[in-house]
Formats: sequence, C-alpha cells, structure tokens
Amino acid sequence: MKANGLNLKKAVYPSLFLLLFFIFPNRAVQAKSYRFTKVSIQAQLLPDGSMRVEEVRTFKFTGNYRFAYRTFPAKGSVKFTDFGVSEGGVFYRLSQSGKPGTYQINPQNGKIEVKWFYKARNQTKTFTIHYRVENAVRRHEDAAVLYFQFISKEWNKLSHNVSIVLKPPVRLSRSSVKEWLHGPLWAVSKTEEDGTIRADCVRLPKHTILELRVLYPPDSFPNVPLSPGLVSDRIMAEEAVWAKKANRRREIAVQKEVLQHKRRAVGKWVVLGIGFLGLWGWWLLYQKYGKRPSVPLIHKLSSDIPEKIPPVLVAYLMNHGEIYGNALLGTILDLAGRKILNVREESEIKKTLFGKRRTKSHYFLDLNATEFERQKTALADFERNLITFIFDDLAQGEPSIAMVSIQKQRRKFLKFFREWKKAVKTIGDQKNWFDKESKRGLYYSLAVALFLFVLTIPAGFLIGSWAIILGGAGLIVLGLSFIIPHRTESGEKLARRWKALKNYLQKYEFLKGDHTEFLQNINAYLVYSIVLGISQKSLKKLAASIPAEDYQSYFGWYIYHGSGAFSPETFGASFSAMIAATGSTLSSASGAGGGASAGGGGASSGGGGAG
Repeated sequence: MKANGLNLKKAVYPSLFLLLFFIFPNRAVQAKSYRFTKVSIQAQLLPDGSMRVEEVRTFKFTGNYRFAYRTFPAKGSVKFTDFGVSEGGVFYRLSQSGKPGTYQINPQNGKIEVKWFYKARNQTKTFTIHYRVENAVRRHEDAAVLYFQFISKEWNKLSHNVSIVLKPPVRLSRSSVKEWLHGPLWAVSKTEEDGTIRADCVRLPKHTILELRVLYPPDSFPNVPLSPGLVSDRIMAEEAVWAKKANRRREIAVQKEVLQHKRRAVGKWVVLGIGFLGLWGWWLLYQKYGKRPSVPLIHKLSSDIPEKIPPVLVAYLMNHGEIYGNALLGTILDLAGRKILNVREESEIKKTLFGKRRTKSHYFLDLNATEFERQKTALADFERNLITFIFDDLAQGEPSIAMVSIQKQRRKFLKFFREWKKAVKTIGDQKNWFDKESKRGLYYSLAVALFLFVLTIPAGFLIGSWAIILGGAGLIVLGLSFIIPHRTESGEKLARRWKALKNYLQKYEFLKGDHTEFLQNINAYLVYSIVLGISQKSLKKLAASIPAEDYQSYFGWYIYHGSGAFSPETFGASFSAMIAATGSTLSSASGAGGGASAGGGGASSGGGGAG
C-alpha cells in the first residue's frame, strides 16, 4: 500500500521497530546471552577463622556456551584456597586441556581465575563452586568480626533468587550474634536460634554487593590470633548510622512506590483517553480530507489503453505519486519502441564447475543516434535527459552500454534518479490527478501520530508499561494516515481504467478472441505492463504470444545474439529474463535482622561470568 510521497511499509516498519526497540531493547538485540536464575551460597565458619563456601549458581543459557569462570582476589589479608567445581554432584577434573568436565586455576592480573568447561546450548545448568576463605574472621577482645562480600560489584549480570546461609563454628544463641546485611534496600536477613544467619534477595542488580558484617563472641574462634582493642561499640555505631540512612531511603522508596501506584492507577485512564483522542482526531481528519469522490462504475477488465501517456506518468498515477525503478525501465522500453534505443541480448554458453553447460545472458542498451536527433524535439525533457545521462555520462560518449556497467555506477545513477524523479513529479503534479487538500490531511494525521509517539517516552517514565497504549495508538494513527490521501475524480477514473488494463493482461485475457487489436497494441502492452506491475509469468506469456513470422516487425528493437533459432517462446523467456535482470539493476542503482544498608567495606569474593 502506497500513498502520496510515502510508502506505507517504508514508514510504518521502521517506526514499529524503533518503538519495540525502546520498549524491549534487550530482547531486540540479544542473540547470545545468559542470566542467573538462582544463586545459593552455603558458608560454614571454622574455629580457625576460615570459612568453607559452596556457591551454587544456576545459569540459563541462550545460545552456545562452553565455559564459565569465577575470579577471586589474589592479594589482601583474606586468602582463597581449595578450589573445586562440580555439577550435579560430579566433580570436574583439574586439567589444562580445556575439555568439558575439566577446570583450570590460573593467576591473572592480581586475581585467581577458576575456569571450567562444559557444553551448553539453550539450556539451564547448575554449577557449584567450592572454595575456602582463609583469615575470614578477625578476633578482638570484645568480639570476633566477619566482614565479607559474598557477592561483589564485579558481577555484571542481574541475579534472581539469591540466598546466603552462614553457619557459626559452634552452636550459638541468637542474642550472642549481631549481624548486618549490606546490599539493595529490599534484601533481608535474620539470625536463627542456633546462630545461623540467612539472607535473601529476590533480585540483585548487576554491579551490586551483597555482604554480611557479623559480630560473634570472641571465644567462638579459639584458634584465631587475638588482636588488641575493642571494636563492638565502634562497629555498632557505624552500622546504626548506615541503618538510619538505609531506613530513610527505604521510607522514600515506599513513598515513591505508593505515589507511582497512584500515578499508574490514574495514568492508565489518562493514556487511554489521549489514545482515544488521537484516534478520534484521525477520524475527524479523514472526514474532512479523506472522502473519496463518487466515480461511476468502470469495467474491471479492458483491453483499451486509456491514454497515450509516458509510462513513467502511469507509474506516478498508479503509485500515488511515487516513482520507482520500474518507471525507468518502462521509459527505456518506450524509447526502444520508438526506435530511439535498441535492447541487445548477448548469450553465451559456459561450463560450470561440474562440467554442466549453462547459458548466461548479458544485456546492453544501444543508441540509435540518427533517430534520436530526428525525434529529439518531440521528446519530453525527462526522456532527453535520461538518454543524455546514460550515453554521455555513464557510457562516456559511447553509443552502447552494458546494464552491468550501470549498476557499477550506482552512486552517480542514484544522484541522477533523484533529480529525474523531481522533474517527472513536477509534470505529474500539473495533471491534477491527486487531491492536494487530502495530502495536507495526511501531514496533519502524521503530526498526531508523532505527538502520540513523543508522549510515549515521558509516559513510560511516569506510568510504566501503560505507556504502550500511546505507542499503539500512534502506530494505528500512523498506518491509517495513509488512507487519507486520494485522487481527484478525474485521477480516480483514469486509474481505474489503467487497473482494468492490468487485469486484462494479468489474467491472460489477451489469449482469448481476436488477436488483431492485441497485436496492434503489443508494444504498448509490454511497456505499460512494466509500470503496472504485471507478474513475470504474465510478461513471459505476453511476449511469447507473437507469431514467429511477425516477431521482427513488432520487436525490431530487441536484438538477440545467441545460439539456436529465435522463436516466440525464446523471446518470451528472454524478454522476461531481461526485465528481471534490468529491473533489478535499475532498482538497485536508484533505492532489604532487617533490611540491608549500604556498607561496602567487606572483603570481596570477586566476580565471574560465562562464554
């Protein structure tokens, strides 16, 4: 479907893609990706202050993956040792081979990288990373302190369903353990009766820590060297300040959530109303500018050529003011029918790689200079300009040019085609075939669609997904805009007559009845078929319907150099192939015990990923 100056597919599809891209950016561009659907960390503290950790990560893979890795700091007071990887209870083997089921331990720029290998394609896999953290606990006179980032900022993927279970070295009473969780505001933690700490976060954004700071009775870690000094009061005061700030942020977040809920509750009705007003606005514009003139019934099928007008103007009329590469081809064939140009086919037989023989055709345009000079004054400006451009500019003064040479000069051709279209459109506009007021209605309707699209962006920030209503309404208005422009009464009458001719040719009516009139118009039928968009199958039948003995008299402008006798069937096949090849050439040349606080001072456990 096409409209004045615009093609619907060219306008709607990019707009739809952009809208979907901004609403669902990741889904639009990611072909290979992974995410963490669950992270479960089990940690056991030991009397010597070390900690055994089993980190269970569930990867959901999209695409092909063959390895994953986990990095650990190699420097600092905390030391990571005893690495291992398992899957489904089966341990991977330490090896540098890189084969599935093996893992490596590699020093890397101040870090230790544990890398394991497997095969995964569009599936979910769960791996357990085993390691030991030396010097995890520091013992002071009044408390033993664990301050540890179980998940550091180095993780660049969102994690879902994150849980941490931290067990003390011995059974402890809940009152003897003081813990603080640092992370996003919605993360939560609690201490159980035996001193076990559990922390949960349903959604941990990328580059976000999840750490625990815990005070234990100092005698819980008898094998840890004693550091002089008292730390409990300082730590508790520090955590109180952080908790106060976190609680304040939590209150603000709750207030924002309540406000957003109210905003969305009202906003959905607002966007529904605006969307309806946009559609109503289009309806008013259609009523004012889009009403078609009343045209008497015209036969849906006719062999009559409505008017002897240049084929490019027929293309202008039937394509709602647009001109494409087939209009150029139609013009060239029209000039050939007037003996100004010849279309020449040179065919050759070539052997393929496997010894088979195939025929390859090359097409050329030849200028009949004498005939051109004789008819020059009778030609339209755009016809003279086309001939001059092809043979003076592209062929550099030669009277012949290969179609492939035109394609090789695409930039030059495209520049010419833009100016050539403008010249033709100027002539077409003078024909009064299109209602100028309806075109104004199109622009008004496009402005309404643009307004709805622009409004979608701030609405998305304010009310979330309800803003899609505005985008949807904008798309509807955008699509409907193109049914507003229409032809005038005279333009519609003429277009229907040309459509009747198209039906006559497309439905093979020319094969029925008396061929006298058909043969008289055969050249015109071929030329106009190009701009009317007749199928290749119909073109082939049309060209092959000429009696063999009359070929030269009707198609003297088509010169065939090849092997074998030239029959009507040969001409039909050749002409159809020429249209396909030449048309393609011209077209391509021209177109969170309590909530978590900020923290961030705990020992980091590093990061990881997959590839």
